[in-house]
Amino acid sequence: MLGSAKHPWASWCMCGLAVSCDSNAATFMLNIDVYCSMLKDSKSSTKPVAPFLCIIPDSPKYKSGNKPMPYNNHFVSLTGYLTNVHHKNNDPSQAVERFVITVQDIVFLGTSSDSANTVLPNTLDSSFSPPFFSKF
Repeated sequence: MLGSAKHPWASWCMCGLAVSCDSNAATFMLNIDVYCSMLKDSKSSTKPVAPFLCIIPDSPKYKSGNKPMPYNNHFVSLTGYLTNVHHKNNDPSQAVERFVITVQDIVFLGTSSDSANTVLPNTLDSSFSPPFFSKF
């Protein structure tokens, strides 16, 4: 283990797509499309998705016991501490399988579209024009 929430190895701020959400274990995977040289396969030229296992710890700020869990395929922004790195076959000389983040704060951003060509309608604006935009 690299550190703990009290003595973190590194503090991270990131945004990505939450998948494999498990509210019972208070964990989810965060998929972030970034280049990470530790995950690069020397025979592959594709850009890997850096996998992050996010853990929401027990905290007094969740008085009712309900931890803030994202839904699958929803975007989130979070800050947290890098507390562990999992390697293939638990061998540090092997490639990194995932990073473990202990979440401190989380913000829910929205959903992901199934198709890149899908246009979401703007349902927030109304057809009403405020008086200061009216012609005199």
